[in-house]
Amino acid sequence: MSAGAQVRPVSAVRRRPVPRRPFCGAVRRAGPDVPRLILALLAAAGTAPAHELALDEEEAVRRALAASHVLEAGRHRDARAAQGVAAADAGRLPALSAGAHAAYRSSVPEFAAPVAGPGQPAVVLFPDLRVTAAVSLEVSQSLYTGGALAARREAARRELDAAAAATTATRLDIRLAARTAYWRAAAARAGVGVAESHVRRTLKLSEDARARRDAGLAVDADVLAAEAGLAAARLASLRAARAADESLATLRVLLDLPRDTDLRLADAAPPPPPPPPADLDGLMENARQQRPELMALRARSAALAARAEAARAAARPAVGAAAAWELARPHPRFLPLTDSWHDSWSVGFAGRWTFWDGGRAAAEVGSLEAERRAVQAELAEFQRRVALEVEHAWLALQAELAAADAAQASRAAAAERLRALDDRHAAGLAVIAEVLDAQADLAAAEGERILATTAARLAAAQLERAVGR
Repeated sequence: MSAGAQVRPVSAVRRRPVPRRPFCGAVRRAGPDVPRLILALLAAAGTAPAHELALDEEEAVRRALAASHVLEAGRHRDARAAQGVAAADAGRLPALSAGAHAAYRSSVPEFAAPVAGPGQPAVVLFPDLRVTAAVSLEVSQSLYTGGALAARREAARRELDAAAAATTATRLDIRLAARTAYWRAAAARAGVGVAESHVRRTLKLSEDARARRDAGLAVDADVLAAEAGLAAARLASLRAARAADESLATLRVLLDLPRDTDLRLADAAPPPPPPPPADLDGLMENARQQRPELMALRARSAALAARAEAARAAARPAVGAAAAWELARPHPRFLPLTDSWHDSWSVGFAGRWTFWDGGRAAAEVGSLEAERRAVQAELAEFQRRVALEVEHAWLALQAELAAADAAQASRAAAAERLRALDDRHAAGLAVIAEVLDAQADLAAAEGERILATTAARLAAAQLERAVGR
């Protein structure tokens, strides 16, 4: 067979489109040399999914937020805190109550008295009335509570602020988790592309080595070296495909998607690195102001201070007003009692002042103040941790951006070296081992570039979370 006849399949490989799953074209060529297990895995991987979903970073974040049960629990806690505010506000409004009762009583002796004078018949003051009934309306309004009402309202609002800040922190955590899972899946998908490209390069080199051996320009050792490189490339591609499947499965679970959903990521190729971070001092100041965990601790401290003020108000006088109307049969204020309906009303004021309660109010105030001081200490410690977290994330992003630049330069150098060795090999000036090494170096450099740019993206996401954005 001539050399030209052997080179023709190589050009056919170049024109063939990239297979959707790793090594599909290579496996068809290899035939019985490929284990049946690998064929079964590739056949399962090529099974058409039920439906596809286009996904970018923001869509992944949106779906993760919508699917999170933890965030849903936070919303319910926000609603509970909002109801606490409504209940505290209702304390300054008048209260209206209605009552009614009816009863059948046992027989009792009547009580009569000669109230009309000597010789006059006795008047029955308390007759034997067995059926009694009454309805009443009462309105009450607190006029002065020693500051307890205002303190309870303030505490309820600060507790609502703390609940909202905790929900915001949960939302930021979910957003970070979604971005992390998305970029890891994108990196894994890009790694599959790199591995497939490496397989195609080594496959071309292997076929070229066979053609050269048939033409008497190469020896069996060259063919065996090329086949060994091809086998290693196929193994690396299988591992890359497995890593991609695992990362996509993680992303599906996080987004609550069906297991057979085929995710088409918008960033399947290596993404560009993020922009450099802002000034570190400015980021630290932003974190101190807007980190939801710090906001929650400040709100808890304010709520405890308000609760302590409400407890102190228990030792102060309280004044209220009340009005009532009652319709009863018989009415106890109408003598003599008769089996008929009568109504009456009343308007008045009431005061209360507890001079001594055995120390209960003071103990409650002391307990709340101790808890407030503990929260203040936690706040001070967490501020230090936030500053350190921001600085670490800032330094990590700077380092990852530098690594991404270095990885890009390394990839460009490896590609240029491979092109030079391909030319030398075509001219018969370079051995196959050198070309194999250059191909492996290029694949490694492309993988490092993907890892570096992905690490930079993750570092940028971590810095945003540390700042509280």
